[in-house]
Amino acid sequence: MNCKVLHLLGVSFFLLFGCGERTATDDNTPESHDLSQPSKSKQGSLIAEKTGDAFNTEDLNETAFSQNGEQITEDKNAQNISEKKQPQIVAEEDIARFGLLFYRKGTKKPKPFTGSSIKSYEDGVIEKETKYVDGKRHGISTRYNKDGSKNYEMSFKEDKFDGDTVQYYENGNKRHVTPYIGGKRHGMATSYYSEGGKMYEVPYVHGIRQGINREYYKNGQIKSERPWVKNLQHGIQTFYHLNGNKEREVSYEDGLQQGLEIHYNEDETKEEETQYLYGKKHGTSISYYKDGSKKRVIPYKNGKKDGKETEYFPRGNIRKEKVWSSGEMISEKSTK
Repeated sequence: MNCKVLHLLGVSFFLLFGCGERTATDDNTPESHDLSQPSKSKQGSLIAEKTGDAFNTEDLNETAFSQNGEQITEDKNAQNISEKKQPQIVAEEDIARFGLLFYRKGTKKPKPFTGSSIKSYEDGVIEKETKYVDGKRHGISTRYNKDGSKNYEMSFKEDKFDGDTVQYYENGNKRHVTPYIGGKRHGMATSYYSEGGKMYEVPYVHGIRQGINREYYKNGQIKSERPWVKNLQHGIQTFYHLNGNKEREVSYEDGLQQGLEIHYNEDETKEEETQYLYGKKHGTSISYYKDGSKKRVIPYKNGKKDGKETEYFPRGNIRKEKVWSSGEMISEKSTK
């Protein structure tokens, strides 16, 4: 009898304390009855549900194992950060300049913009693309025509022109090429005919026009050569006929026409010569017949006719005379 009592008491003890231990650990959750351990992602979900925090389980490290048992870890949080660092492409209207830097509009914590801005025509064709790095224009910015062909390209470095700025004809050939360094023109700026040949060459040194400015005919023959010194025309300018002979010579000093200007016929015989002083006609202007004899002689003073003007027949005798005073004609006499 004593054995039976003890047996019954043991069963009661097991039921009482065994069930009580189970109840304390399950926390009234269905997962607590699963023999397998919950994954970290499930734990994250539970934490999020209980705390009410905006918790993204995809940001946690997910652990997997290869066939040989080695642990493989993919850090999705690092992947998200890497993706955020990728250059952005936004509409040009969403970019604004504040001070010296460009920012994207509508961001809670504005940071200098890195990426590209796009402006499009009404039909969706890209009109303009500008690249930025850390809030500054950096790289090639391009403008397009409505047919998608390039209109011009501008090269930037830290928001300053740096490299070649190129404008194009509608046929795709280059129209103007201007080199820059640090925001200043530096090198040979070149303009082209639509067929591709050179039209002009203008030399620059750190933003200053310095050297020989050349102009070309379509056949490649030089049309003019004009020297520049520190942004001023200085020296003998020479212009050429299409056949290569001189057409005109003009003298400049420190940006002002000074000295003799000579015009030539296509065979390079003199047609006319005029004296200049400080940018104005001053002295005698003489024009010639083809044989080299004088055709007309005009006196100038401070840019105005002053004195006796004489016109000649081809034979050399006087045809007409006029008297001038400070640009006003005083008298006129003709001969038969």
